Amino acid sequence: MTPHSGPVLVLGGTGCAGRAIARDLRLAGWAVITAARGLNAGPTPDVAVDRRQPGALAQAVAATGPAAVVDCVAFDGADVQALEDCVGPEVPVILLSSAAVYGPARPAAYAEVDPPQPTGPLGQGKRIAEQALRAGARRTALRLGLLYGPGHLPLTPTGRHPDGLQRLRHGRSIPTPRGATLQPLASRDLGGLVRRLLADPTPPRLLNVAGPVSVGWRGWLGAWAHALGCPVPACVPTSRAALVAAATPALAAFIHALLSPPQLDRRTLDGYHPGPWTSLTEGVAEAAAALAAPELRAVEPAAGGPDSGGPEGPAGRR
Repeated sequence: MTPHSGPVLVLGGTGCAGRAIARDLRLAGWAVITAARGLNAGPTPDVAVDRRQPGALAQAVAATGPAAVVDCVAFDGADVQALEDCVGPEVPVILLSSAAVYGPARPAAYAEVDPPQPTGPLGQGKRIAEQALRAGARRTALRLGLLYGPGHLPLTPTGRHPDGLQRLRHGRSIPTPRGATLQPLASRDLGGLVRRLLADPTPPRLLNVAGPVSVGWRGWLGAWAHALGCPVPACVPTSRAALVAAATPALAAFIHALLSPPQLDRRTLDGYHPGPWTSLTEGVAEAAAALAAPELRAVEPAAGGPDSGGPEGPAGRR
């Protein structure tokens, strides 16, 4: 499809992923309609819709007539089935899934051909969502690693929480799991990839999407500290069991993916979309600047998981 094919409906269009996708498409001349509940801080959606209300999603799709749909906030099979029930097979659909579908970290990176073995609610729900995509149609599931950008608070092992930001700003210590490795992906890069997928008449059915560099928690938090003009916080090695025990109920669905994030094999991604990719320093600087910019004000959920586009998870749907 082309920018002249019709509007692209972005579900969850006011979250970190959604706003980046909408911005990239609009700058390239595509018509975009953002849809969200509109209950959180952040941009106002073009269409206010709560997809969990019976008939609400179908009504929004009928009213907007999208030529394509990007779903940033589907967390289970029911979410995807409700979408499939109101769009035809000719309408391309891109689903933001999660690296958590693969299961916990292992020595080798996971490739798209590796069988999913999700162990937590996030990965299990996203896997069912992937399976609900209509077979034989233009459907793509993107298994995301750590996504960050305007609209997200800095991720810590306790989620995306204002307390984590305050710890960074005041140089307080942060408990971190031993051995975890992150692959941060700037949301602006996700926007460019989605535009490429929409323009492709035969897009891949499944694609791993992760950032170009791997860093530990100290490197990740250090990048944020530098962008905020703060000293690098002390990272206190803490057992996963202790971090799980201290997790809030809102974080429970994401804690295993957060503490033992699977590494993603990027070879298929690099062959399909070579970049350029945003550096960690540049991407974190943009995200940090957005914390103070009214037009890009960060969404501040009580807790958030490592990927996807909203405040992460059913409790934080947009």
